[in-house]
Amino acid sequence: MKEFATVLVLTLILPSQIFADEGRWKQLYDEAGQLMQDKKLTQAEKKAQESLKAAEKEFGAVHSRVGEVLYLLVAIEQKEGKTMNDPQVQDLLGRMRFIQSKVFEKKTATFPMRWSYGDAAPQWPGTNHVLLKFADFPNHHIGIYSKDLGEYLEKLGKDTVDVTFEVTYDKSLKSIPSYNQVDIGGMTHWQDSFSYGGVQGDEKPSPWDHLLEEWEKNNQTPSSNDPK
Repeated sequence: MKEFATVLVLTLILPSQIFADEGRWKQLYDEAGQLMQDKKLTQAEKKAQESLKAAEKEFGAVHSRVGEVLYLLVAIEQKEGKTMNDPQVQDLLGRMRFIQSKVFEKKTATFPMRWSYGDAAPQWPGTNHVLLKFADFPNHHIGIYSKDLGEYLEKLGKDTVDVTFEVTYDKSLKSIPSYNQVDIGGMTHWQDSFSYGGVQGDEKPSPWDHLLEEWEKNNQTPSSNDPK
């Protein structure tokens, strides 16, 4: 469930054509979300079920768009007072997990990144604000509030380090909905109070767009939009 929650919250790195021709599922999905916000839950559930059928017709049963609608249905069921152990909720979650297992693939990618210190934050006392900028994509950066990462990087004695990410690749959308740094200059475990990704200036070029292009070039991404 967490993966689809991430998909809904984060800005996805998507080819422009994906949103160029949204089908009826999206209209119904938006209407269901608004009805849920208005606490018209019975109407919201009905509209979400219509969206689910439309998404399955448009994309097939195994697709991230279908997973998004299932996630919305879970949220509506919870608003109605059902628990995570409710059979209907469990059925929806089971379908989501099945889609996850088919459309999400974990990959790793390493980028050179320049590190420095950013401004401290009172809400994270006792930590250093470590900024990591992509050397080849300087408008993109990662920020980490950590008690020990900065000290480790200081001891390395260099301002550029290799950072390895575990990247979630969405085979149905050919996109990268989420990523997580797993190795920073050889350090694989650090005390992390809070971390974030950001962009200063133009979003393009993007390290994630570059990664997708490299995978496509090397035939490392599936050609089908309906993975089985």
